[in-house]
Amino acid sequence: MKVTIVYDNEVKKEGLRAGWGFSAFIQAKQAPPLLFDTGADSPTLLHNMKELGIDVKHIGIIVISHAHGDHTGGLSGILELNKDAEVYFPASWGQPIPGRKVTIVTEPTQICDYAFSTGELKGIEQSLVLKTDKGVLVVIGCAHPVAWGTL
Repeated sequence: MKVTIVYDNEVKKEGLRAGWGFSAFIQAKQAPPLLFDTGADSPTLLHNMKELGIDVKHIGIIVISHAHGDHTGGLSGILELNKDAEVYFPASWGQPIPGRKVTIVTEPTQICDYAFSTGELKGIEQSLVLKTDKGVLVVIGCAHPVAWGTL
């Protein structure tokens, strides 16, 4: 499994652009590539994906942690270029996407062979749980349920 940070407020590789927000691209053998969150804007996200050699059209699954703009701002740009990706939103998302396979997550949910959602935590946010050869990896958007003292 390979996890690539595509969008963050700092960059470690020359040519990438920083921006307030988060996005991670996850690849595993014999499974659809997954994009977790989409950063704050499409131009930065798409630029970084191009620089990292990530083909937007090959993304099979998009998981959005929560409905804040620094995690959803690049979604429209991705959806314009990729007409096939399934989308997983927490129940608090509340915005339908016509013509798109969308799963609204409330409870823990298996997304694919290697990825699971924690379910929506305290009506705020979902996290991603990845089953790797070395154990379990949890990827979080902002950890609002913990930061806001609600867990």
